[in-house]
Amino acid sequence: MQSHIDIVIIPISKPLKIGLYKEGELFETIESEEMMSEFLPSFFDEILDKYKIDRVILNEDEMEAIRLSDFEGLYQEECSNKIGISRTTFSRLIESARKKIADALLHKKALGIEPSEKL
Repeated sequence: MQSHIDIVIIPISKPLKIGLYKEGELFETIESEEMMSEFLPSFFDEILDKYKIDRVILNEDEMEAIRLSDFEGLYQEECSNKIGISRTTFSRLIESARKKIADALLHKKALGIEPSEKL
């Protein structure tokens, strides 16, 4: 079974400091002079690869479906109207998003968001 790694980001000042904790113990500290927005995407990919942490990727449409349905509490018909898709398409979208989130939570996978292609 994969061990749990916590990533703590402290963006208080330059250099950007990131601590990696395993079972509550700091085991690696990384510093960067780059701005956080430039450094973090490649940093997270590097860490996920280094520690063999699997990824689950939500696209922006799935994230928007989760926001409208689960966070805003709207009914699927309302959600589909806001996004401009059919209710059945929205139903498939929210089902896919929820399954990916459950997979990430249950199997300790990293959860990322990437741009969507137009529906």
